[in-house]
Amino acid sequence: MTARPSAHRAVLEAQRGRLDLARTSIRWAVSELEAAEVYPTLILAAAIALRELGIEDAHVTQARRRAERAIQPLTTLDDLADRIGVFVRDLLGLGEAAR
Repeated sequence: MTARPSAHRAVLEAQRGRLDLARTSIRWAVSELEAAEVYPTLILAAAIALRELGIEDAHVTQARRRAERAIQPLTTLDDLADRIGVFVRDLLGLGEAAR
């Protein structure tokens, strides 16, 4: 499975400003994660990453909805999404850690 390397590649491409390649890499990662039926939180993170980059993708949005149904957070789904959002923004250089 190459989902995690594809997700990492997406981050690098986003940092380089190559959003088209970032989107392609994220779509590939999400497709693989769904096919393997694993890591719904990574699918959520991928969807959040696209949102933070200002990229809309219907495939990833639908995958996020399916993943959210599989996630059993310790608190709430919104709380988990908020914490993942902070991590993703920092990873992309968009958050507090980048300042």
